[in-house]
Amino acid sequence: MRIEAVSGNGIRSPCHAAGCGHASGCGHAAGCGHAAGCGHAAGLGHAAGLGHAAECPENPIPIAQTCVFVRGIGLIFWYTDRMKTQRTGESVAKFLNAIDDEDRRRDGKAVSRLMKRVTGSKPEMWGESIVGFGSYRYRYASGREGEWFVAGFAPRKRDLTLYIMSGFRHHDTLMKRLGRHKKGKSCLYIQSLADVDMDVLEELVTRSVEHVSEGQIDYS
Repeated sequence: MRIEAVSGNGIRSPCHAAGCGHASGCGHAAGCGHAAGCGHAAGLGHAAGLGHAAECPENPIPIAQTCVFVRGIGLIFWYTDRMKTQRTGESVAKFLNAIDDEDRRRDGKAVSRLMKRVTGSKPEMWGESIVGFGSYRYRYASGREGEWFVAGFAPRKRDLTLYIMSGFRHHDTLMKRLGRHKKGKSCLYIQSLADVDMDVLEELVTRSVEHVSEGQIDYS
């Protein structure tokens, strides 16, 4: 599955802002509010200087963000230069087979089969620990663009993280039926697949893929 372009104008990012007038690379005004929803706040352990934090591990949202705190004011700068996380060409099977925890390894393989079935795309390694499926190109009003996966997951020690690239705004009913989980702006955290309804999970991934293909990406 390859989606050629999703306009940045249709992507609502976690930080919409309270606008201090700084134009950003994604067309959103940079926020000067501390709790703009990007996860950066003066009281969350970020010292003065540069605070790098993403909603999910390895910044799955196709926008990088840096917050600079100057005299207590959080200035949020968005940029879309070459991303750190790219396709690596490494073996997905080798990566999954190397997972120490047997349950996490089994769950990872199950999610891989699910996403392959939904997207019709083979799994690929993105960075050192993300398995992605399909791709789409995103483009912002500034003219900058890049490529990201349509669906993906990362079997981490603490939880199994699924990247729901459409965001969750349009999936309230499914989320209520899913089972035990936590979520961020575009990340779904599951301790074990035994805790969730697999049919609902597959429907969630399916709808997310459909929304991405239609440019309906909303992280608010």
